[in-house]
This record gives sequence, C-alpha cells and structure tokens, in this order.
Amino acid sequence: RKYYNENLDKYKNQAQRKLQYVLFSNQPSADDSATIKRNLEIVADKFKKDTASFKSYVEIYSTVPYSKDTMALNAFTPEVTDLFSKTAPGNVIGPVATPEGYVIYKLAAIVPSNETLAKASHILINNMGSDEKNLEEANKVYAQLIAGTNFEKIAREKSGDPGSGSKGGDLGWFGKGAMVPEFEKAVFRGVVGVVQRPVKTNFGYHIIKVTAKSNSKYVIEKIVNPVQTSASTIDANYNSAQDFTYVSEKNGLEKEAKLMNYKVHETSPFVKETYSIPGIGVNKRLVDFAFENGLNKVSEVYKVTNGYVVCRISEVINEGAKPFEEVKSLIQPLVIREKKYVLAKDYAAKLKIQVGNDLFKAKTLNQKLIVDTTGQFSPNGSIPNIGRDHAFIDAAVKIELNKVSNPVKGFRGQFLLKVTERSSFDSAAYSIQRNLLRDQLFQEKRSMYVNQWLEKLKKDADIEDKRYVFFGR
Repeated sequence: RKYYNENLDKYKNQAQRKLQYVLFSNQPSADDSATIKRNLEIVADKFKKDTASFKSYVEIYSTVPYSKDTMALNAFTPEVTDLFSKTAPGNVIGPVATPEGYVIYKLAAIVPSNETLAKASHILINNMGSDEKNLEEANKVYAQLIAGTNFEKIAREKSGDPGSGSKGGDLGWFGKGAMVPEFEKAVFRGVVGVVQRPVKTNFGYHIIKVTAKSNSKYVIEKIVNPVQTSASTIDANYNSAQDFTYVSEKNGLEKEAKLMNYKVHETSPFVKETYSIPGIGVNKRLVDFAFENGLNKVSEVYKVTNGYVVCRISEVINEGAKPFEEVKSLIQPLVIREKKYVLAKDYAAKLKIQVGNDLFKAKTLNQKLIVDTTGQFSPNGSIPNIGRDHAFIDAAVKIELNKVSNPVKGFRGQFLLKVTERSSFDSAAYSIQRNLLRDQLFQEKRSMYVNQWLEKLKKDADIEDKRYVFFGR
C-alpha cells in the first residue's frame, strides 16, 4: 500500500467509457436474395428460348466479365456438382447459390483430365477412451453397415468428425494430397459404393465409403449476380433501429433487446481521444455522445460501417488513480524486487569493504557471485555480458579509475564496478560529425514539437462535426 501511495502517478486512469450496443447489420435480406434469384430465373428461361450466344448474355446480365474456364469438380459447390452430373454439354443450370452469389452456368464441354478426383463419406470413431476400444467400436459400426444400416444415419449419430458427420459423413470431392496418406490410399484404391473395413489414421478409425470417382474436367461459362443489400432493406433496417431506440429509452436497452431477440454486445473501455470504438468502428459523434452523457443513457441511431447501432452507456470510468485492489497484483512483484535491491545494496556495501580494491576476491567469498570483465564499450553502445544499462554506463563514465565503486543500482541488480581503462573524448571525430548530429537532433525535436502542437490544437479546438449531414448518421 505504501508503494501504491508513493507512486499514484504510475496508476492513473484516463476518463473512459464502455458501451452496450445492438447492431442492425446491413446484410442482404431474404427478399434481396429471392429477388436476385427470380431475376436470373427469367434470364435463364429467356436464354433457353433465344438463339443469341451465352457470351452476349454474360455481357448484359453478369457482374463478372465473360470467360470460359476448365475446372475440376472440387471447384464447385455440392449442389452444382450434382446438377452437372445430370446435365449434358450445351445445357444451362441454375441459378444456384454459390459464394459468388447466384450463378447461371452453361456446361460447354466435358474433357478428360490427368487428375483423378474422388467423392467419399466416412464415419470417424475416436472418442471411446483408448485405441483398443475405438477399434472395437469401429468394427461394430462396420458390421452394422454391412448388414444394411443406413450410412448417413450412423454418420450423424456416431461420427467424431462434426463437420462431415452433420452431412451424413459426406466429404465432397477431393484430389490426391488433400487427405492424410492412409485415408487417401484407402479412398483411391477403393471401389465405388463399397463400405471399407476401418482404416486407422492419427485422427482415429475411419469407416469409408467411396461414392463417386471422376477423371473429367468441366468447361463452363457463367452469369454471376452477387446478392447485395437493397435500399429498401437498408431503410427497413434503419426504421427497426429507430423503433428500438424509442422503446429502449422507456424500458431499457437490455430488456427490450431480450424481448425482441436482439444480441447485445459491449465494447471494451475507450478514451475520448480514441479513433475507433472497439467492436463498432470509427464514429466521432458516438464518442462524443459517450462522454457528454451519463450512465445508462440510450443513444439515438448512429450509422457505422456495416449498418446502424443503438447504444447505452454501460460504464463510466472517471479520471484518477486506479483502485488499489485493481493494481495490487501488479505492484506486488515490484515491491518484492525493490526489497531485493535494498538487501543487495547492503550486501554489496559490506562486500566492498571485504574485497578492498580486488573485485576478483569476491568469488572466493561467495561462489554465487558473478565477477567478470566487460571489455571496451562506448556510452551509446551495449555492454558485453550486461546489455544496455544506463545506470551502469553513467557510473562507468564518472567513477575514479582503478578504484572499486560504491554499489550501483542497475537494471539487473546491484553492481560493484572497477573501471580499468577509459579513453579520452575524440574531439576531432566530434568536429567532423558535429553538424550532422546537430541537424539530426534539430529534426527530431522539430518533429516532436510539431506533433505536440497539432495534438494540443485538436484537443483545444471547438469543432462541430457535421459530416453526418453529408454522409448520414
């Protein structure tokens, strides 16, 4: 506690705030997605009745420029690969949902490939407690499957691979090099449709069923329309945020969020000078709101990068020293270290008397002591075997030659020093570099003062931020 009271300046808090908030994200709605799909369905029907080239349709309706690509099955989503398996070259499929958005594909051709791809399902057994029990369980599952039990059903119930287990064990299409060697060998040597005996890998025991193989690539053209948020969805989102603000001011943000099934987030503490609010992003007006209002105040709707937020001031941290209990765990090791320094100083003072002017004598008195020489070093350099220690360097510059110093408190402990050699100042070298050094120092100082001046100017300036007039809230 004494150390805390004597060093309060080290444990000062800036004024800080925390916000609870509900984010109304401007993500595309189900209607936005349905509209894109509906529009592309019209395009697909129109093309099927038209004599124009698919390329001309791409140039009119696609957001992605025309290209004709040759691709393997593992480049497509499962829905697309299933549709390709039922489609003859020259036909179109879709629109289908993909990571790019909704896509209409034209299958231009199917060509041979040097690469073999496989599609497989598996059931992983790895959670029975031991290798022996895992194998025993895997054999039981294998026997059930051979007897006719549905593979997908067992995979969902028993597989230790949650990713594929939820899909009935399906791993999709993959080529060589994608799986661990034992698994890959079993798949590419396996017969399509046959359930294999358990195969051991580092992950456990796998019961594998190869469902298809392919030595083909697909030449495709495509029309791509990404699903984007419509203006009507953004307006509806803003109106929802406005309604939420209104009821939250009356009944409380958390209570209303729970009733409306909205997720409540909370920022970490931030200061008034912050550029970006944690979790929310850049919004100077929202920072001002947080510091100009009291605890529990609910905000108006604020526009952020990915939508709108409604906030409540959830914590007010005033400027001042942090509570002792909060910093106690940080202070404790510092106090222990300081006490060690005091004990070390007392020991070093007694040791100085014992060794006289011969530091190497210390080793005979205490084998745990480190007695060493540094070799030559300069005040602006690193000290061999010690590193950069300003107190050590300062003492080495000032103490009398060939005499053991008083204890010196360094970064790593207390030192007794004996300077055996000290070269004189090289005035000739300084004269050569003086102007360069002066210019460097001047530039550093000027840059520092300009930055400080700008920061003070910003802090003291009375600026009303009206960017929202032009860019929205």
